[in-house]
Amino acid sequence: FENHHSVYPTVTRVNASSFVTGCYPAKHGLMENTVYFPKVNPTGGLSTGSRDNLEKIM
Repeated sequence: FENHHSVYPTVTRVNASSFVTGCYPAKHGLMENTVYFPKVNPTGGLSTGSRDNLEKIM
């Protein structure tokens, strides 16, 4: 990869999604290492590193 760089914000899930889709965060929708599910937590994001949070959104 001669012409590559990380996207901003430089966090794992955002960059991995950009790498595999070729899209910037504004297109694929991940802006941080959390996801927003207003029915589960209307005031903020949920960490996808937590098994409990993943079970809440399934």
